[in-house]
Amino acid sequence: MRTNSSYARRYIIQAVAMTVCLSAAAGIVGSLTQHLDSVLAPVAVSVAFTIVTAAATAMIWRRVADSQPEMLTTFFTSVSGFRMLAALFTLFICYLVVGREAMKPYIIIFMVFYLFSLAHHSLFFSHINNKK
Repeated sequence: MRTNSSYARRYIIQAVAMTVCLSAAAGIVGSLTQHLDSVLAPVAVSVAFTIVTAAATAMIWRRVADSQPEMLTTFFTSVSGFRMLAALFTLFICYLVVGREAMKPYIIIFMVFYLFSLAHHSLFFSHINNKK
């Protein structure tokens, strides 16, 4: 049987792999449309957000699962709310830095990364909870 630490590690590895694939896809689309320069910064912001939230989620999940497994449902609700607030804060900072006219690529690329990470989170932890 796997330990919670190995599940947390696997979650981070899968999140990094998903992020690399999404980054490559964004780079390919950007180069095909000859807008590679306009997607590099939004991809960098999205990658940083996805990796940081995935690592934080995995580490906190491991602690909660080890010490207070009865609190996992509260944890999942809290993570969803925190991720949404962090995403809004990240996009607000981008808005302050780049301005209104340059926000379209940030919003589109960020939302693709956000939705994929949300789907990964939901599928991964529902699979883990169904196993236990």
